[in-house]
Amino acid sequence: MFIAETTDNAINGGSSTIGTAQTFRFALSNGLNSTNVSSYVFGGATFQSFKHAFGPKVGTVLSVDRSFSHVLIAQPPVTEGTSGTHPLLSTFAIKPLVITNGTAGTTNAATLYIEGAATGTATPSNNYALWVDDGAVQIDDTLTVDGALTATLTGTATGLAGTPSITINALTTTGTIDIGHADQNTLSGSGGVLSIQGVAIPTISSTNTLTNKRVTLRVTTEASSATPTINSDNSDMHSITALAAAITSMTTNLTGTPTNGQKLLIRILDNGTPRVITWGADFRDAGVPLPIITTTSKLLTVGLIYDTVTGDWGCVAAVNET
Repeated sequence: MFIAETTDNAINGGSSTIGTAQTFRFALSNGLNSTNVSSYVFGGATFQSFKHAFGPKVGTVLSVDRSFSHVLIAQPPVTEGTSGTHPLLSTFAIKPLVITNGTAGTTNAATLYIEGAATGTATPSNNYALWVDDGAVQIDDTLTVDGALTATLTGTATGLAGTPSITINALTTTGTIDIGHADQNTLSGSGGVLSIQGVAIPTISSTNTLTNKRVTLRVTTEASSATPTINSDNSDMHSITALAAAITSMTTNLTGTPTNGQKLLIRILDNGTPRVITWGADFRDAGVPLPIITTTSKLLTVGLIYDTVTGDWGCVAAVNET
């Protein structure tokens, strides 16, 4: 069956009026039809194939204060059943397109495609490609925004449910962002600096002064070793808790890329017998001699500072507990 825009009667796609609403025209076909008329072609193609099409034969001149829709779906009434659970109720539903593999390639595919916002010589106050006037919007899969996303958010935010993914290539705001929908958590940015409530947020590369912040030392521990293992990239204090043999070299298993002025504490407790300590080439006296032996059952604490000029750790403190 094919109903075309060839005559001026409703059954063949001619003009028809539903009450006082606007005029509609349509083409329905069981076969495949094609056209190169520009008002039907989209998505970068030069020719459009279709089975069903809606298109006016002539333009529409609106009466005063009328809204217009090229296709209008009226508000349908529906009553729930007396038992069971209805999985979904909707005014308009679209099943996904099924594409069978062939020898040609497909660049883009979509179950619903909107080419763009309204065009023409008129200049509406607001012009959208898609407008959800009211109600929540549910997106159960990935949301990708290729252009700038400008949003004015109102109401109470409930957050993202589950583990969805949102990809935004450019997010533009003309004001601030309230985190957790609370104006005491206002996020703003200027000159590459992010701030919350006007207080700059330190970053890895920024220069900031931190006040009233505690830095917890990174502590590594081993019971006993003749060549203790210390990595200055992940240890600020290394403890040897029960040294049972002489340390033949503190340098052998010393690794890391320390920075100038970096500090390192080493604490050594023997197992009841004094143990000799050999430090090696990566350590030196920087005002305090390096200790060379432990005192029986007394905790030895050695303070060291790295010097990039000499390329070693300088001893600035060495004390035994009393």
